[in-house]
Amino acid sequence: MSVHWLRWAAAAALLLLAAGSQAERKAVFGEYAVHYTVFNTKFLRPEIAERYGVVRARDTALANVSVLDAAGRAVEVPVTGSFRNLLGQVEPLSFRTVRAGDSTYYLASLTYPHAEALRFEIVADLPGHGPATVAFQQTLYWEE
Repeated sequence: MSVHWLRWAAAAALLLLAAGSQAERKAVFGEYAVHYTVFNTKFLRPEIAERYGVVRARDTALANVSVLDAAGRAVEVPVTGSFRNLLGQVEPLSFRTVRAGDSTYYLASLTYPHAEALRFEIVADLPGHGPATVAFQQTLYWEE
């Protein structure tokens, strides 16, 4: 085997691992899928952050939720949530609705301590289903 081929294979394996770690995060409740993500606001391009009124800061994250029906259409529903730190202190998430074309997103900003595992609970009140709770844990890091 050539050294070039080994380097290419190693690079391909790393890309696959990175793609797998960014897998889609969703929870399915009957005919609805609740998609969710939390990420540091520094990952947003400045013009995108400005367009949606998001403050970019090293210790600020954005919780982004969307709800789709079985056909993949956006569904507007009430969304609430909170996060809890390791000491059990609960902070509410204040979601606001953002419409972009046919898409609807629910965005909430939060300030967090560096490298702490946070437990999130997001509730979407689904038509004909009632409250659907998504619970997950995520460690967030400050970005420079």
